[in-house]
Amino acid sequence: MKICLINNLYGPQARGGAEKVIKNLAQYLVKENHEVVVIAGRWQKKISEEQLSGVRVIYVPSQYELLAKWSKIRKLFFHIFGFFNIKGALRIKKIINKNNFDLVWTNNLVGLNLLSLAALGQTKKIHTFHDLQLLHPSGLMFYQHENILNSLSARIYQFFSRSVFPSEALGIFPSNWLKEMHAKYKILPKNNLVLNNPTNNQILNNKKISHEEFIFLYAGQIEEHKGVDLLIKAFTKANLEKAKLIIAGDGSLLKELQENNLNKNITFLGRVEKIPDLMLKADCLVIPSICYENMPMVLIEAKEANLAIIGSNLGGLAEALGETKLLFEPILEALADKLNWCFLNQAELKNAANLSRQKNQNIDLDFYFKKISEALKIIF
Repeated sequence: MKICLINNLYGPQARGGAEKVIKNLAQYLVKENHEVVVIAGRWQKKISEEQLSGVRVIYVPSQYELLAKWSKIRKLFFHIFGFFNIKGALRIKKIINKNNFDLVWTNNLVGLNLLSLAALGQTKKIHTFHDLQLLHPSGLMFYQHENILNSLSARIYQFFSRSVFPSEALGIFPSNWLKEMHAKYKILPKNNLVLNNPTNNQILNNKKISHEEFIFLYAGQIEEHKGVDLLIKAFTKANLEKAKLIIAGDGSLLKELQENNLNKNITFLGRVEKIPDLMLKADCLVIPSICYENMPMVLIEAKEANLAIIGSNLGGLAEALGETKLLFEPILEALADKLNWCFLNQAELKNAANLSRQKNQNIDLDFYFKKISEALKIIF
């Protein structure tokens, strides 16, 4: 088959879990002898092409990768223009028409072009819902600010999202929570699946690395909504002298948090390419998000490494962990108490983590595509 994957970022510009998922999908399809084309955005003036690990990548002009550096007002205008960017939608439509794809698979389009959802042609379609970006342009809903989706501007945005979304597309939701949210706001395709993001089994043959200290690990973007600042304050408040906190990742807050950190037991690594290797050295992954997460890829990787995970009691993250002992409210006192509990009750933490893995097991790429094949009645 000739398959097109569309996402706002891909390759060197990738920064989140969704991009990891799409990379895994693309490389799996290439391995299965399909012809794969990825359309993604990049800060440039003209369309360009390159080959990445057997995947043909078509980059279209986009400023999305610059977004983190902009003010809130500039971001707002960027999203408004991005939705009604007819030129950008026609550019993507032209690429699709020229290549005559058998399947077009859309993912995160905010910052690339949401209007392109109405320009995908008559081919079979899949759309994976990675977050809330069809309900709000930021894709974010913060803890104790849940009414953001009910504001007048959000309702108008949702109206336009419904108007361009292809009703015949297969919708894939990595969590029940995300499906229920889209059903509530009436952006739910009739043909849909709740299907966890797949793992590529990259850690299965590796062994845990022994060490003396108890190591908490954060791995992800260093941004406000990820709760990294909250985690640093909670770890310091917990005053765990015989524990360490390793923070791996890059983002707009990295420099500020590094400069303000006075805790010698906290280490910043910056961007790390091989997060799974780092997980083999840790005792507990912390996902301290102060926004509602869907199904973080870092959580799936941690399960693959048999690493204990604690996380905010929000959205799909709470659903994926499933054990109350592994959850906390994303506030300072609750997180500090949970870090203390993990350190003082290491055997109980491991037991809770094992129960969580048994309840919500990872799925591999073969199973993932089998379910999609059944839903679409096609053979990959």
